[in-house]
Amino acid sequence: MGDEGGASDRFVIGYSSNGTWNPGMFVRSISYVGINTSDTKGYCFAVNGDAIFNKVTVKPYPWPDYVFHVKYRLRPLSEAEQYIKQYHHLPEVATADEVEKNGLDVGDNQATLLKKIEELTLYLIDQNKKLEQLDESVNL
Repeated sequence: MGDEGGASDRFVIGYSSNGTWNPGMFVRSISYVGINTSDTKGYCFAVNGDAIFNKVTVKPYPWPDYVFHVKYRLRPLSEAEQYIKQYHHLPEVATADEVEKNGLDVGDNQATLLKKIEELTLYLIDQNKKLEQLDESVNL
């Protein structure tokens, strides 16, 4: 334990093995913590490696209950199909290239996925109504 090579802005926890110092956790003076990295890239907490949690709470905004509001404009399926054919991903969902370049905002992604599930539910309800009407007309 100690500062990193005389650096006064960080505290390092690590271990020595066969005469080699192996830093593991870095705490910077301005409230940045890095595990297996000293470069937190401006984040308060950075991990270079895998992490496991029992629970993570993310507070995204806004939660997409607005999808069920009567004034919400649900994109017609034909419009969604055209978008997918042109851009090769769902509207409002990050592309693979964007995720590779910028990472994934878990809270925003959860809200987006819930929005897509809610939209799918509305599409299914609409399709079910059309199917019931068709069934009634066939059984007359």
